[in-house]
Amino acid sequence: MLNSIFIIFCLIAVSAFFSISEI
Repeated sequence: MLNSIFIIFCLIAVSAFFSISEI
């Protein structure tokens, strides 16, 4: 369960990083 939460957190962090880099 913790592993899936960690994966979801990583996906959110990566998408946030790309959103910031686009600006």
